[in-house]
Amino acid sequence: MPSWRRSDEPPGESGAERAGFGRGPGRRETTGHSRDTTGGALPDQKIRVRLNGKDREIPAGLTVRELLTSLELRPELVVVELNREILGRDAYADLPVREGDTLEVVHFVGGG
Repeated sequence: MPSWRRSDEPPGESGAERAGFGRGPGRRETTGHSRDTTGGALPDQKIRVRLNGKDREIPAGLTVRELLTSLELRPELVVVELNREILGRDAYADLPVREGDTLEVVHFVGGG
């Protein structure tokens, strides 16, 4: 029977590096997420969030959708709770992830 399970780490090897948080040659840039210098996030700036019970550093300036994509999760297949509030999928692209936010992400897993 299909069920939902928590998404603690992206699938496969070295989830943090695959999500662009490492320093290796496969590191993804955060272009398009930076803001101007009037007080917004800089391209290499990081913020701390709590993701599925673990403290993590992520690039500043990401929306919920961009965070999911960076973790190689398909936004249409997950449910996100942001600061104890379940989000509608249509809000993922509009909501920024901010310093200190708490996110819980669960995704659908098929099986028998």
